[in-house]
Amino acid sequence: MLRMLAVALSGLFLLACEPGEGAGGPALQVQGGWARAMPLLDDGEGAGTNSAVYLLLRNDGSEGDRLTGGSTPAAEAVQLHESRVVNDIMRMERIDGLEIPPGDSVELKPGGRHIMLLGLTRSLVVGEEIELTLHFLKAGDLAVTI
Repeated sequence: MLRMLAVALSGLFLLACEPGEGAGGPALQVQGGWARAMPLLDDGEGAGTNSAVYLLLRNDGSEGDRLTGGSTPAAEAVQLHESRVVNDIMRMERIDGLEIPPGDSVELKPGGRHIMLLGLTRSLVVGEEIELTLHFLKAGDLAVTI
């Protein structure tokens, strides 16, 4: 009888040690983030200037995730873009998301994939910081300082 009780309690202990819901999944980190410095320009009709953010997204989790966009008080809109050469001309196109595979990293860099800040609400000055919230499909929002 005691032996059966010990086996049952051992099983309950092992179940208590199992990861619960929400464990595993994506474990996202942002490294080396920076934004291109840009003075706020006004064309006379209220249109400001745009800039870009570059960073490394690392997923140390067991599931992939997808960056779907972002927001910041420093700009009216945040979009994901990719630059590529088409017919010997560099073009920038909006993309709807960016996959971050499990155990891998994705670099957003000049001349490639990047985050566009559209309609700056203030000048971006070298040495100053901006708050940026990245929106992920599974992990939700991740606030970072750039």
